[in-house]
Amino acid sequence: MFGFTTLSRSGLFMPISVTVEVHPSDVGRVILYARPGCHLCEEVEGWLLEAGIEWQPTDITSDPDLFERYKHRIPVIRVDERDVLCAPISRADVRRVFLGE
Repeated sequence: MFGFTTLSRSGLFMPISVTVEVHPSDVGRVILYARPGCHLCEEVEGWLLEAGIEWQPTDITSDPDLFERYKHRIPVIRVDERDVLCAPISRADVRRVFLGE
C-alpha cells in the first residue's frame, strides 16, 4: 500500500506509508533507518526485538544522502534493498510483515 503527499517547500512527492509483505522465512538483511532522539524509532526497535528480528541500526544523520532521502519518513525498515515499512509504523505492522500475523 502506497500513499503519496506533496511536500510544500520542495514540491516533491514523498511516500507517506509503505507496506510490503515479507514472508517470515524470507527475511534477509534488515536495516532500521533512524536518528538519535527519535522516540518513534525507539518504539520500532522494541517491536523488532519483541518479534525476534535482528536488524542493523543506521543513523541517517551520519550520511547526507540518507538524511535527504529519509528525513521525513523515519523510522524506515528496509529488507534486502526494499523499504518495507515507513512512518507511521505500528506494532501490528511489524508483526504482520515479519511474523505473518
